[in-house]
Amino acid sequence: MTGSKYAEVLGNLRQAIRQKRKGMWKKGVYLLHDDTPCHTSRVSQNAIRELGFMELNHFPYSPDLAPRDYFLLPRLKNYLRKKLYYSDTQIENAISY
Repeated sequence: MTGSKYAEVLGNLRQAIRQKRKGMWKKGVYLLHDDTPCHTSRVSQNAIRELGFMELNHFPYSPDLAPRDYFLLPRLKNYLRKKLYYSDTQIENAISY
């Protein structure tokens, strides 16, 4: 993916949002980006500004989900499968040690 191709995708995304979710565009649309070359290129950065998107940068090596934690997600999903929880507190208690 190049910066110009990504700018084209952003234009299509803007049109789709404005057609399908009109109220969403008025509140503002945020894009969460990492530091890949197509996201940081001058062409795509200009397109983001011109199209009216707001950009959130994803921190490199985010402590929220480090690569060493990826193996936990399938196990957690299997553990929580087919169980009903009626509040966030119940879920927190279920996954806390």
